[in-house]
Amino acid sequence: MWDTLLDDLALLSLDAGDTIVYFDARAAASEATREGFRLDAEVIDATLGSAKRALDAGALDLLALDDPAIPAKWGAFMRWLVARGGEPEPARSADCVRALWRAHQRFNLWRRVPDGLADGLRALRASGLRVVVVSNSEGRLAELFARLGLSDAFDRVLDSHIEGVEKPDPRIFQRALGEVAPSAALHLGDVYSTDVVGARAAGMRALLLDPRGEYAAAHADVPTVPDALTVVRALLRR
Repeated sequence: MWDTLLDDLALLSLDAGDTIVYFDARAAASEATREGFRLDAEVIDATLGSAKRALDAGALDLLALDDPAIPAKWGAFMRWLVARGGEPEPARSADCVRALWRAHQRFNLWRRVPDGLADGLRALRASGLRVVVVSNSEGRLAELFARLGLSDAFDRVLDSHIEGVEKPDPRIFQRALGEVAPSAALHLGDVYSTDVVGARAAGMRALLLDPRGEYAAAHADVPTVPDALTVVRALLRR
């Protein structure tokens, strides 16, 4: 059972996007509409899992935009969603992603926080467990957490853009550990190729978020959980 990974834990590390803050498909669709595009929020929500599997398989590289202002992986990931969510024509999908990037700069599109998660993380910190964030982000993660009232939920936030190294490079996980032994740390994230591979390379335990049960057949080597709150509640019961 996955809960054996919680034994003798000193540090909980979490990814940010779709682990703490979730993609707001409705907000993205609304922003796209304002720019003259058409996206179906429900289709995009249902497509997130396939986009992550494509990211794991390296199938998104050809979708990256030739635009130095937009991080290649962000642009490719969004283009996968946009193409399936209502704008499949290549030129329009690229323009739609650019519009969404502008909206993302105004207010991060990964901004939905599950009810109870922030309070649960605060309670974990109060119990003495260290709680950190390790995220491949664009340098404004701390700003987003402040805007959402989450800053006090974490002991430390490591944003790859600021750190100069991104997952799955084990160095960003090693920085998160501080004085905690890797064997006493657990990382929780939603992308196998970055979260699980990187955490294990740093000697940490790992759990994979799989809210729709889409990963089990592909990644049988790692336990899965539906969401971070499930793990937080299990830790609080101990």
